[in-house]
Amino acid sequence: MFAGFISDQWDRKWLVTVCVLLKALFAIIYGLSNSQASIVVFGCLMTLSFHVCTPIFFAYTAECFPTRVRNSGTGIAYGAGRGANSFGPLIVASLFGHFGYNSVFIYIAALFAAESLIVGLFGPKTKNQVLV
Repeated sequence: MFAGFISDQWDRKWLVTVCVLLKALFAIIYGLSNSQASIVVFGCLMTLSFHVCTPIFFAYTAECFPTRVRNSGTGIAYGAGRGANSFGPLIVASLFGHFGYNSVFIYIAALFAAESLIVGLFGPKTKNQVLV
């Protein structure tokens, strides 16, 4: 519900950028937490940021394509992401095996930070834009 409320208030490009940065921040803090309280708090904040960011990101992705290719563009982008993510477990297992538990969360947070940077720098603004 929160994502639906804020999604139309601000430009989704910047919402995605901020939400993904929050995902990175909460993931790194959660992964490096040692106390039960911080694990619960930052685990909840990380999960909340995922649930807020995902619907906003899906809406934003669709807005980045012209109407005549919107379904195909969104599907290809989603499929490419899923395909690239198929290597994720292999990378995570390798990091964990060679560098330990903390390296996994540092890797995940770095990917989120890179995602945020890419959207923030290169993503088109979509608020008040006519979709053609």
